[in-house]
Amino acid sequence: MNEVSVDQDVPDADSAIVGSDTEDNSDSEGLVRYDLVFDAIIPKTSKVVRLVINIEIQVDTKMSYAIVTRGVYYAARLISRQKGTVFERSDYDKIQKVYTIWICPSPSGENTNSIVEYGLKPTKTIGQVNEPVENYDKMKIIIISLNDKGMEGDNSIIRLLSTLLSTTESVAKRKQILETEFNIPMTKEIEEEVLEMCNLGMAIELTGVEKGKELSLLESIKKMMKNLKLTAQQAMDTLEIPKDDQARYAAMLDDNN
Repeated sequence: MNEVSVDQDVPDADSAIVGSDTEDNSDSEGLVRYDLVFDAIIPKTSKVVRLVINIEIQVDTKMSYAIVTRGVYYAARLISRQKGTVFERSDYDKIQKVYTIWICPSPSGENTNSIVEYGLKPTKTIGQVNEPVENYDKMKIIIISLNDKGMEGDNSIIRLLSTLLSTTESVAKRKQILETEFNIPMTKEIEEEVLEMCNLGMAIELTGVEKGKELSLLESIKKMMKNLKLTAQQAMDTLEIPKDDQARYAAMLDDNN
């Protein structure tokens, strides 16, 4: 994370949004690479409220774990790394609230066209304890599942993101939707940003295709190991997988065991 003054009452004079380090390395927990992390200040409030916002584009939604579980882990890491920069020693009241937002462009099943938010809420078992919400409301995991049908959906957030990330509609059509439905003027600067998002949509689609090829090759390695009694190294050599890529496939095999 960028250096942040331990005195959180001093606002950032230059910007309300500041990019943060997307790599989080821990000796005990290893390396996490975030897609995008930035610090934000809520404007026009009676006091400075700083947030840490993480945005992830999740292309593959068919994994061995639940996306929300990974989101909890990311949120916890984004909180724990604040010690020594945002707060020191036991001054935990200065912890900045973390949002980790997962955008799934091609979800499957009943998750399509949905927005689900997870967070910390108290359950009063005995007695009446009225803890201020700001003391425990420190993390939110939000999963936004899109679909091509979201282009025609009623929810404005899903429709906006589906429009920007669509790989079926032309750029001209998407700009028209942004202007007429979302009142976003197509200035030169905004047009450039829209084009970047359109390119991101294409990159996501290509990533999905590459991921499919990668998983197919992984299955071939497994079958050769099982049916031909080959080692992982022998199977990868037989399939002519480049040496530079073999470590990645070996790690994927370990994850699936």
